Amino acid sequence: MNYACMTNKAFVSRGKVVTHKKMSEEFKARRQFFNNHSFTVNANPSDTSCTIEVHKIEES
Repeated sequence: MNYACMTNKAFVSRGKVVTHKKMSEEFKARRQFFNNHSFTVNANPSDTSCTIEVHKIEES
């Protein structure tokens, strides 16, 4: 059975602990898309449908 217990000891691992990973190109593109677009979700409770509007944020 697995369980967790509180301890004051530092984290120890036999394997290599990776704190930072390089972002993949797919992740970079997805992040850029989310940063450059705004999303609006409209829910209709009467027929349980929703619409999603995606708008590109225009740079000035």
